[in-house]
Amino acid sequence: MRSPPLVWCGFLWRLQWRAPIIAILFAGVVAIDALRPFQFGAVAHRFGWIPVAGFLRGSVEVNVRSFFEKVFTYGTLTWLIARAGSKFIIAVCVSTGLVLCLRLSQVFLPGRSAEIIDPIMPFIVSGVIKSTGENPARVEAVVDQRG
Repeated sequence: MRSPPLVWCGFLWRLQWRAPIIAILFAGVVAIDALRPFQFGAVAHRFGWIPVAGFLRGSVEVNVRSFFEKVFTYGTLTWLIARAGSKFIIAVCVSTGLVLCLRLSQVFLPGRSAEIIDPIMPFIVSGVIKSTGENPARVEAVVDQRG
């Protein structure tokens, strides 16, 4: 049997504001991941305005893995913001705005590609979330009854 993470058991589960704290921490992880290695250049490179153009170039294996990682990350970000108490449309707009700002910042990071498809992804994922009938605001806590 797996034991829950120490931070959750010892601290977060007791807090009333645990959902917003987790959403903020996850948004921070998304921002850190998007902006690393934090060595900004003085000259901006090109921003890709044609959706999926970068996906069609390069290694298919790497691009598919990157696509699924981004779908999971942006979907989780949107879901966590909505779970923290925001209306779903607000959560979509906040996650889209964050992703757009991060991608626009990436034009100053050497070796990073900034494309318009990334800010579009939270809208696509939110459509999938809504089509499945998922409502992050109404998720009930699952209690382990085994012991």
